[in-house]
Amino acid sequence: MYKTIIMPVDVFEMELSDKAIRHAEFLAQDDGVIHLLHVLPGSASLSLHR
Repeated sequence: MYKTIIMPVDVFEMELSDKAIRHAEFLAQDDGVIHLLHVLPGSASLSLHR
């Protein structure tokens, strides 16, 4: 169905992320590619630079 899917995931909501990944696998079918993207909140990224 889709050739490329960019999927945001939340490591703090793994149950929801797992459900979304299963749905993305269905949409990608046999020849699609799924790219997982995890974005840190602004406050977390600031603490990493200290």
